[in-house]
Amino acid sequence: MIKELLEQLAPLDAQIAALRGGAQDEESQMAAITAHASELAELAVEEDEILRCCGPLTAEDRVFLARHPERPHIDETINALFTDFFEQCGDRQCREDSAILGGIARFHGRRLRCGAAAPLHAVPRRRRAWPLRRPVRMHRYSA
Repeated sequence: MIKELLEQLAPLDAQIAALRGGAQDEESQMAAITAHASELAELAVEEDEILRCCGPLTAEDRVFLARHPERPHIDETINALFTDFFEQCGDRQCREDSAILGGIARFHGRRLRCGAAAPLHAVPRRRRAWPLRRPVRMHRYSA
């Protein structure tokens, strides 16, 4: 179901991207958006109608979305949620595991520890410290 939905949305996304223009600077991009505001609004309504008829996700849909190449990566998510992120790498007892990203950050002004595990397909096999994933140790030392 998701694959068909994405196929329906692809031409609309292409039209929206074409109307917004490929300009790099904000001023010319804003000029393109304002010049085509009504067309962009119509395309947005069409997109909403297609998304509205999407029902609950099946197991196949969840797997498809989880393995999608444009799915956000951990570092993008952490940068979007937290400020002042300081990554903590490795310790003396275990080697660095690039499949784990963790450290200290601020979330709405509060200091906290955050950590996440990358999907194993995103990290080259030679760089994984499997089975040495030790996020608990990282959290213990960041306190």
